[in-house]
Amino acid sequence: GTKMLIDHGGGVRIGATNDAPNRKLEIASNDQTSIIRLSNTDTTIQNTDRVGMLEFHGSDAGASGICAFIEAIASSNAGQTDLRFATGTAGSVTEKVRLDSDGRLLFGVTSQVNSNTGANNAQPLIQVHSGNDGGSISLTRYGNNSGNGGRVFLQKARGSISSPSVVNDGDNIGEIRFGGYDGSAFANGCKILNRVNGTPGTDTLP
Repeated sequence: GTKMLIDHGGGVRIGATNDAPNRKLEIASNDQTSIIRLSNTDTTIQNTDRVGMLEFHGSDAGASGICAFIEAIASSNAGQTDLRFATGTAGSVTEKVRLDSDGRLLFGVTSQVNSNTGANNAQPLIQVHSGNDGGSISLTRYGNNSGNGGRVFLQKARGSISSPSVVNDGDNIGEIRFGGYDGSAFANGCKILNRVNGTPGTDTLP
């Protein structure tokens, strides 16, 4: 059968024989193999080397050029890889968000920043950094009833994600910390802490 088709509009169909209006490329399969791979065959990939990249280009008369990209770059010389997401004005885009190799989502920085927890440091999975009043998080819900307010859930379970177990008396289950930069690191100012005070029961958490 036909393996690849170039239709009358210049569209390329791989594994598909029907026209797909307004699509320049379509890959179809019935065995979960509709996959596009971007490969770097260098056997000595170093930190910050590009593994693969998708670019989005605009040709507007007012500003033309690359207007966004997604790039996979090595974050070590041992296979770890970050994903960079860049946006901006065509011809002048900058990285806005990075998903690092440890699964941390970083806004405004290219590498994670430790948060002080007293004697130790934490490496939060979501970090927002900004040089202006944009360094904040907004949670808004919309609805025409009295129960649709914005919510923040701080929760803890013992055990694991796949097999959670009951918390114990004395466990810390939620915490908000306030800190400021002391010249070398972010130091703790104060905190709000919620702790289990008794024996948990069904739908009951003292």
